[in-house]
Amino acid sequence: MTEDLDASFVRSFRSGWRIQLEELRTSGPASVTVLFGASGSGKSTVLRCVSGLERPDEGYIRFGNETWFDGKQGSHVSPQRRHVGLVPQDYALFPHLSVTQNIGYALAGLSRSERAGRVAETMRWLALDGLEDRRPAELSGGERQRVALARALISKPRLLLLDEPLSALDAPTRQRLTRDLRRLLKQLGIPTLLVTHERNEALALGDQLVVLERGRIVQRGPVHTVFSRPSSLAVAGIVAMETVEPGRVLKTGDGLATVEIGQSRVVSLNSDIEPGKDVYVCIRAEDVILVRGAPGQSSPRNSLPAKVVALRAEGPMFRIDLDAGFPLSAVLTKQACEELKIQPGADLTAMIKAPQIHLIER
Repeated sequence: MTEDLDASFVRSFRSGWRIQLEELRTSGPASVTVLFGASGSGKSTVLRCVSGLERPDEGYIRFGNETWFDGKQGSHVSPQRRHVGLVPQDYALFPHLSVTQNIGYALAGLSRSERAGRVAETMRWLALDGLEDRRPAELSGGERQRVALARALISKPRLLLLDEPLSALDAPTRQRLTRDLRRLLKQLGIPTLLVTHERNEALALGDQLVVLERGRIVQRGPVHTVFSRPSSLAVAGIVAMETVEPGRVLKTGDGLATVEIGQSRVVSLNSDIEPGKDVYVCIRAEDVILVRGAPGQSSPRNSLPAKVVALRAEGPMFRIDLDAGFPLSAVLTKQACEELKIQPGADLTAMIKAPQIHLIER
């Protein structure tokens, strides 16, 4: 039997803040479920309740055939008995202990030789050899992250909880270690709950996405599906959908919908919205293709004349603000911008495939 998390609970605070979680589940031994939302949406509190560090007021938390919390029965299993690995945002390493002492801290019940063997094995696996006697202050951000992971994994947890595991790193290190972390999580073969508010991290690390708003789950599903097809205007804002503009469905047929948006018309896949309905038109910036001149014969169904309003650097990419009869955003590499000679006032054609235009009924 696959051991998975199944949790529905309420956690209330004196301030009036309330977490009301319904049917949070993991989905397999190598699955990574991302808790996604803005700061203050309740993500870290959920992890603390699942780990046993906080006790909900009502509901249940189950893992496999075990019940870790049951509000009706008044039962609450301690964190130590849950066998959960938790990596907090700041890694919480002991500054006065060496790397080996930090990693082996959770193995107090083993003999000295057994503990040393387990620590050495874990350090080799996470490429920490040579750092045995260093203190946390002598480590890089990436090394501290791996030490924190080693400490969480050395006791062979049944569930791994990661709270913003990359937030303490600088941008270049974060990009480099994201790939390593994804590989490690898949090798572990244990279900993982990962908290982040960064879209790129969720896309790179997660299998399933659970969107939280004000302590409630507002959408869940495969990561790419939720980011490209938000269920509401609120979720579109949380997942940072770049173009969200009001429109109206003019006609439907053959599985398509023609939508008036600003001074333009676009065609999307019909999501069972009737003609005459007001909608929000959602378009991801990376789904917008920009070309100079007229599009070719095999171009997407939506080819819109567009004028560059502004462009600005965002890391290695450039954000392009366009007027396509409505405000439209696109992202391109620096090289692509140079090849297209993009500058304010330039005339381009913006092409968008019908499946990449998502409609939310107003």
